[in-house]
Amino acid sequence: MEAKTCTLQTKITKTMDQAINKAAKLSEKQKSAYVRAAIEFYNSFDPFFMRHMKSVAEKMNQPPAIVIQNFLTVYIATESAALEAYGTTPTIYKRAFQYSKTGELITGNDLSNLAFDQATESLKELKEKLEESARTGKAAKITFEEAAFIADHRRPAQSVGLL
Repeated sequence: MEAKTCTLQTKITKTMDQAINKAAKLSEKQKSAYVRAAIEFYNSFDPFFMRHMKSVAEKMNQPPAIVIQNFLTVYIATESAALEAYGTTPTIYKRAFQYSKTGELITGNDLSNLAFDQATESLKELKEKLEESARTGKAAKITFEEAAFIADHRRPAQSVGLL
C-alpha cells in the first residue's frame, strides 16, 4: 500500500532554483524527485547530530550543510592519507559502524556515547604508555592511531616523553 502524499509549495530565490535545476540534472533526476530526495536526506539525520551540527555552525558562522560537508571532507582525506601511507586505516570505521546485540546499527546519541567511552578508554591507555615512557626513558610502543592523535593534538609547548 502506497503512503498518502500531499503537495508542498514554497518560494525560493532564482539563484536557489537554478542551483536545484543544476543539481537535479547532475543527479539525473527530475526536479521534484531531487527536492524530495534532498528533504528526505536532511530529515534522516538524527536530532542529536543536527543539534551538534547547528551548534558548530553557529560558532563557525557557516550553514550546517557546510559544517557537515567539511567534517566529512577532512575525515575522508585523513582516512585516505592513512590508507596511502600505511596501507590501512585507523579504527574509526569500526567505531562509526557498530551494531547493537539485536543487530541494529547504533546511531545518534547512543553512538556518540559509545564512541566517547571507547575513545576515552583508548586515550587513557595512551596516556599510561606515555607516562611510563617518561618515567623509564624507554620508547613507548604506540599504534598508528595513537601517533595520529598525538600529532593532531600536540601543543607546541608540550613535551611528553620522546615527543
